[in-house]
Amino acid sequence: SSYFEDFKLDNESETLGFKLDDLNDILRRVQKDESLIVSSTESKLLLSLEGDFKRVFELPLIKVETSQPPSVNLEFPFKAKLLTITFADIIEELSDLGETITISSKDNKLYFEVTGDIATSKVELSTEGGTLLEASGADSSSVYGMEYVSNTTKMRRASDTMELAFGSQIPLKLHFELPQGGHGDFYIAPRAE
Repeated sequence: SSYFEDFKLDNESETLGFKLDDLNDILRRVQKDESLIVSSTESKLLLSLEGDFKRVFELPLIKVETSQPPSVNLEFPFKAKLLTITFADIIEELSDLGETITISSKDNKLYFEVTGDIATSKVELSTEGGTLLEASGADSSSVYGMEYVSNTTKMRRASDTMELAFGSQIPLKLHFELPQGGHGDFYIAPRAE
């Protein structure tokens, strides 16, 4: 795999269960000039950090049930491609104004609108204005919970571009493109009006 200098797997596939918080605590210790070696035994995940000196961390493995996530087959009336940082900046700017966000499209322009106790704010994005890379589809409008949309803005660290797809009263799909062919998808259910 292109993610690793060296990759060896004894079986065709292997599933390992561990607490992500514990892994994050260890990964925060990795220095820029160190290499990370990941291996496992039947009961432990072993993480070796090698640089000026070697440090070995052991995480207990937990039993996990493996299953395929359900496939989501929705037809989205409107789709737009934009820079992830543009999306994150807009959502972060609007997130303090209200608990819901209305996402709408008209004439291949994308709108984000929040109405709160303090003020109402509406942001327009378009290909003509250079804020959308691509846009196509039917005029649509739907309301989503701001907290759920706002939680996806952390993807700005790993993703350069994203696709936003939605329609009236159907889930919002946020597809974040990641390096080396990876991606992260989020589906957010609409709020009942």
